[in-house]
Amino acid sequence: MSSPTTSPHRDGAERAGPSGAAAPGTPAGEQPIRSYTSPGQGVGNTLREFWSLYRGMRAAKATIERDVQNQIEDCRLCARKFEQLTGRPLKGCKIVEVGAGQSLRRAREFAVGNDVTATDLDVYAHGLDVRAYLEVLRRNGAKRMAKTIGLRLFGTDRAYNRALARALNVASLPDARFRQMDATRLEFPDNSIDLVYSFQVFEHLPDPEAVWRECVRVVKPGGCIFTLLHLYTSDSGCHDLRIIRGDHSQTGYWPHLRESARHTVQNSAYLNELTLAQWYDLVHRVFPGADVEFERDDRYRDELARLRSQGELRDYSDDELLNRNMIVTWMKPRA
Repeated sequence: MSSPTTSPHRDGAERAGPSGAAAPGTPAGEQPIRSYTSPGQGVGNTLREFWSLYRGMRAAKATIERDVQNQIEDCRLCARKFEQLTGRPLKGCKIVEVGAGQSLRRAREFAVGNDVTATDLDVYAHGLDVRAYLEVLRRNGAKRMAKTIGLRLFGTDRAYNRALARALNVASLPDARFRQMDATRLEFPDNSIDLVYSFQVFEHLPDPEAVWRECVRVVKPGGCIFTLLHLYTSDSGCHDLRIIRGDHSQTGYWPHLRESARHTVQNSAYLNELTLAQWYDLVHRVFPGADVEFERDDRYRDELARLRSQGELRDYSDDELLNRNMIVTWMKPRA
């Protein structure tokens, strides 16, 4: 594991290396995955989610420039980690993204100078391909279809891609190849990929260990696996879209970890609910000697102190509650 380090990052968060043992939390549930976007909580919750998605998409255009810079920071971090571990630049490489979603934004950025394949369990729908949208509806539900159509209808994708091209100083972004597949059965030969990466995907996987082991299989000796995952025990770990946007007025802080506030949470996705200790255990098993860092968010430290003074959240460590994202990088040993 890496030694503790910190560096400034987006939205007031800092990156930090591991700072000691984490207190155990609630074990992961055994609930089956239905769809990335639908935890299946009834008609009322679904309607609220549609409204929240609509508001979020309308607001997204106002934050595109900031979102583009955040993405560029993330991709540069991934490229920097690759270069540090391999001793070569991330150029002319074969790259696979696990969990690309509907936008392919990072895949298109990495495709500048590389051969990139974006993968996802969901169907990728674009343009006027009505059959693809109907397949999204059939396989992944109305919420995913509405989100996909919304990205196209409000022009969010087009505006984002134009802003990203300007920021990267290229005339237009190259296309990234998309292949629909199950990440537990990646359709690539052994030892064939230079870099496998994912951003905020593994917290949604029922069996993240199986996916990581598939990544190990397909990556070349001397190649890298980069994973940034959103920790369930962080304030926004429940993936309530209101909290992600910074609105705690209806939920309070860490509502999914507090019995008194759990009923206020509106989940927007399936979550495996793994704790920090469980992620550490997985990393040790699959990636011995991996580099591990964290994006830490201390903005709500005063709220945490207030809640603890009221007898809440005392079973969780500061690392569990204030570390937002866990970043794991590993190089496959050279033969």
